Amino acid sequence: MKRDSQSSVPDLSSSTLIGMAKKADPAFRFFLVVGGLASIVTTVYKYGVSPSTVVFGIVVLIFFGIIVVVFRQIAALKAKDLRLPALILVYFALLLIMAAAITLFVGAYFDAGVFPTQHTIIMTMRPPTEEMSAEEAYKLGLQLWVGPNANYKEAFRYFTIAADKDYPSAFGQIGWMYELGLVPTGADCTKAMELYRKGYSKGVTNTAWNIGRLYDIGCGVPRDNHLARCWYERAQANGLPEATRDLNAMRDQGRLESATCPPL
Repeated sequence: MKRDSQSSVPDLSSSTLIGMAKKADPAFRFFLVVGGLASIVTTVYKYGVSPSTVVFGIVVLIFFGIIVVVFRQIAALKAKDLRLPALILVYFALLLIMAAAITLFVGAYFDAGVFPTQHTIIMTMRPPTEEMSAEEAYKLGLQLWVGPNANYKEAFRYFTIAADKDYPSAFGQIGWMYELGLVPTGADCTKAMELYRKGYSKGVTNTAWNIGRLYDIGCGVPRDNHLARCWYERAQANGLPEATRDLNAMRDQGRLESATCPPL
C-alpha cells in the first residue's frame, strides 16, 4: 500500500495559523487582562495611590487593549490572502511590542534602569514632596543622579528634601553638585565647602576627601597644601582610594608638607 507522502508534512498554511490564533484568543486575552491588572497593582503597591498612578493604570489598560484589538484583527488578514512569511512578521512584531512593554515595566518596578523612561516614571509616580521621608527622597535622588539619562535638576530637588530633613548623606551629595555647577544657581565652591563640612560633622566621613580637594585646588577657599594633606589623610584613614591617589600626586609634585595637622 502506497503511503501518502504529504500526510506527514505539517500544515503551516496561513489558514492554519489563523485558526490557531482564533483558538488561542481567549487565553491570550486572559493573559493580557491579568498582566495589565498585575502591572497596576504592583505600581500602586510600590508608589502609592495618587493621580499619577491612576493615569498610569489607564495607560496600561489602553496599551493592553490595543494589543488585544491588533491580535484579534489578524484573523481578518485571511481575506487578503496573506502569505506565510508576512504572517510570521506580523506575529513577530506583536511579540516584540509585548517584550518591550514587559521589559519596561520590570525595569521600572525593580529600578533596573532598562529604559530611559524609568526616570520619568520616578518623577511621575513619586514627585518630590515634603511628605516623603528623608531616606526615600535621598534614594530617589540617587536614581536620578546616575546613568545615561540622569536628570540633575530633579535629583537636586530630591536631595534638597532629604537635606531639609537633616539626612547626613544628602549634604555631601548637594555639595558635590554645587562644586560641579549642577545646580540652578551654578557652581559655588564656598557653598560646597559649607555642605561638605556639615556632612562630615554628621558622620559622612567620605566628605573629608571633598574638603581636602577644595583646599588642594583652591576652590572656594585659599589653596592650602597643608590642610589638603590633612583632610586627604583623614579620608585615606577611612579607606577612600581617591585620597591615596591625590596624596601620591601631591608627593610627586613636591607639595606634601609634614607639619602637624590642626584639629579638623
